Amino acid sequence: MKEVLNKISYEALASNPSPRPRASATPLPRERGRGEGLKFYYFNALLQKEGWLESAYVGVDANGLIQYLSTETPQLGIAVESVAGFALPGFQNAHSHAFQYAMAGLAENHPVGIDDDFWTWREAMYQCALALDPDQAQAVAAMAYAEMVRVGYTHVAEFHYLHHDKEGKPYAQLAEMGLRMTEAAKQAGIKITLIPVFYQKGGFGLDPQPRQRRFISNTVD
Repeated sequence: MKEVLNKISYEALASNPSPRPRASATPLPRERGRGEGLKFYYFNALLQKEGWLESAYVGVDANGLIQYLSTETPQLGIAVESVAGFALPGFQNAHSHAFQYAMAGLAENHPVGIDDDFWTWREAMYQCALALDPDQAQAVAAMAYAEMVRVGYTHVAEFHYLHHDKEGKPYAQLAEMGLRMTEAAKQAGIKITLIPVFYQKGGFGLDPQPRQRRFISNTVD
C-alpha cells in the first residue's frame, strides 16, 4: 500500500465541512478475476482526478500496486480490511536534502536571548555535512525516506550537493554520495529523482568557503 495509498483519519477530514464532488458512480475496476491473490481494503471514499469515489473497494497485489478499484464488493469469501477513513494518491516531495535529517530536532527550540537566524543554522548545517561519511549519509537518508513513506509520500526529488569526501576531494566513484541516496531510497521503498547540484560559489560574487568544500565542483564534469 505504501506505493499508492495514504490513509487519512476520518476525524481529520470530517472537520472540513466543504462538500466533496462525487466521481462517476460506475468507475472502471482494475481487477484480475475478482480478487484472487489481492489484499482488499474498504474506504469511506477515495479521491480520483474525477472527484471522490464513495464506498470504495481497493485491491492491491504483493507489490502494493492497485489491481482492483470499484464500488462493487470483491467475490465472496475474500477478507476485506475496513478503514474508517479516506484514501488519497501518494504525495510527491519535490525538494529534499536528506542528509539534513541528521540535524532534526537541533533547531526547533529558540530560547529567549539566543541570537540565532538562518545564517547560524547554515553554519550548523555545514558542520553536519562535514561530519558524515558515505555509510552515515546513506543511513540518515534511509531514515528520512522511511519517514516520508510512513506519512504517505511515494516519490522524492533529492537536490543533492554533498558530493565529495570530508577533505573536499572527489571519491574514486565520482557519484558515490549520489548512489548512496538512490540506495537509501531503495531501502525505504520510495521512488527517487536524484538531482545533482552544480555548486561553485559561496554566494553572489563570492568565492566558496572552506566549510563548503564537500559541495564545490570546479567543472560540470
